[in-house]
Amino acid sequence: MEAGRLLDGRRVIVVGGGGTGNGRGIARGVAVAGARVVVIDISPERAAGSVAEITDSGGKALALVGDVRDPAQAERLVAESVAWLGGLDSLVTVVGGYSLFTEWKALADVTDDNWNLIIDLNLTYVFRFARAAVRVFLEQGTGGSIVSIGSISGNVARSEEHTSELQ
Repeated sequence: MEAGRLLDGRRVIVVGGGGTGNGRGIARGVAVAGARVVVIDISPERAAGSVAEITDSGGKALALVGDVRDPAQAERLVAESVAWLGGLDSLVTVVGGYSLFTEWKALADVTDDNWNLIIDLNLTYVFRFARAAVRVFLEQGTGGSIVSIGSISGNVARSEEHTSELQ
């Protein structure tokens, strides 16, 4: 890693799959730009793999493991991140998930539990982490940024297997 990069000295949390896919790419990207990064993922192996890529390239990163569906974990994970980072400048939430936790269903078959899972994995966890980050920003008196990344898959229906049922 070289000096004079855009995010030198910045402190960033990447949560919601920081150890895989878009989250891993974002964590790597902000580290390459000079930020210290906390990678949060439900999988210890994925979080550690993401951090290993960053540290092997000379960056600074910490892996934390947590389940964003658990309301108590947002505060804990942000607090642990801030303690390691020495403050917080940015939170990046990588929104999305469902099929890792349950199978896709036709709308007529979606239970309240399935619906609540979708909302937790795509909206509620973002709110909880943003709220915790804003509290840190206010306490620091320095402001900060929150970036929420979505997926194009949210714009695509999975109806191909159920089209005939609807006609």
